[in-house]
Amino acid sequence: DVFGGEEQYVGTIEHENSVLFDRIGQLDRMNGDLIEALAMAIDARNPSEAGHSNRVAQIATAIGTTIGIGGVRLETLRRAALLHDVGTLAISNHVTEKAGPLTPQERRYVQMHSELGARFVSKWRDCKAMAQIIEQHHERLDGSGYPRGISVDEISLEARIVAVAETYVALTSNRAHREALSHPLAIEEINAGADSLFDRQVTEALSKVADAHTVDVLPITH
Repeated sequence: DVFGGEEQYVGTIEHENSVLFDRIGQLDRMNGDLIEALAMAIDARNPSEAGHSNRVAQIATAIGTTIGIGGVRLETLRRAALLHDVGTLAISNHVTEKAGPLTPQERRYVQMHSELGARFVSKWRDCKAMAQIIEQHHERLDGSGYPRGISVDEISLEARIVAVAETYVALTSNRAHREALSHPLAIEEINAGADSLFDRQVTEALSKVADAHTVDVLPITH
């Protein structure tokens, strides 16, 4: 009877754990769906940015995989890359879509988006790592970035990856004030900033995963 009772108890605990993990999985999938929808909303604010967030996420994920990031950490990177510009939802389109150069005041206003985005995402439970990546994706190794002006190892590896991925997508996309650069020119410009602005390990990984023919269709690795 004692052993039978123990087996029944263990069986009950295993069943409850299975149900709990199923519920956690459902919540995580819902969270992922919400992030995908938010990324679409971010890009929809500006027709010229169609697919921007998804391209950054695809390239960042491919870079992370090449460097050796995997599992939950890789998925966190992908989700943070999808939401790297979520703070722009609080920024006026009048400034973000301005055809000419921004004034210093307008530039500071736009730069608030990384900090605002981090604040938004930090409100979600267990999303501090994502919030950190979002806040730091415009930081640069030499301390010339924003919003904190931090440098080198103070910047998370994931944020360095998103920084390079976003820069590549921005350079190869048409903007109001300039035409898109070709793939070779974009890679050349990014490589010129290796060790000063960008992590060389990340720029080298970008050269391996991105090219003129596949950058739009890189698979997302979960």
